[in-house]
Amino acid sequence: MRIILLIFILIITFFLLNYLLPHLVKKLWRNRFLKWANDSGKIYLTFDDGPEISTTGQILDLLKVHGIQATFFVLGVNVQQNPYLTQRIIKEGHVIGIHGKNHLHPWKVLPWRGMADLSCGKKILEKNGIKTNYVRPPYGKLNILSLLYILINRLTFIHWNIDPKDYNQSESEMLTERLKSEIQKGKVVLLHDGRRPGTSPGNVTVKGLADFLGNTDISGVVFSPLP
Repeated sequence: MRIILLIFILIITFFLLNYLLPHLVKKLWRNRFLKWANDSGKIYLTFDDGPEISTTGQILDLLKVHGIQATFFVLGVNVQQNPYLTQRIIKEGHVIGIHGKNHLHPWKVLPWRGMADLSCGKKILEKNGIKTNYVRPPYGKLNILSLLYILINRLTFIHWNIDPKDYNQSESEMLTERLKSEIQKGKVVLLHDGRRPGTSPGNVTVKGLADFLGNTDISGVVFSPLP
């Protein structure tokens, strides 16, 4: 009976430390960051999971035409495969953030694997001459070790308050309409220039964003990368 009780206590302790505590800290960070974004009165376009040959270049072209800078949370494995695109992001005035190396879900792997994925992603960026304090863990989740890693390295956790789910839209028109109805000053928009297995094609994001920027009155609206 004591062994069963001990096992139960250990399971509860692990749950509290690995899931609940990081989640509560993340909520605090999220609220502070989104209040800052709202007070700024700007719109922050952010792109995850790239850079990819098929989409990132087109998105960069589009942003350049409209004079918009954005923030790209890149995967280390894609940085290794597409160093030119990574450097182009920087050269064209955009900001880069850490998104891990292989997009491991922090709640679905052992805690140290989630932390190691962030660490590897950061190191790959540094090997390419890129230093950043911004981090967005895959799926916006934290476990206890990835939380400690962020704290120790004094990274800034970046969340979002608009997710039009471009990775799950079958038609670009649906994405365009969601952008038109949801984007406003003080919002942080989550989009994807990269794609994970089982998600919609990258051209949905490219065309949906192009139609939004080309057919929406954005005069007087400031699109900004993270400072």
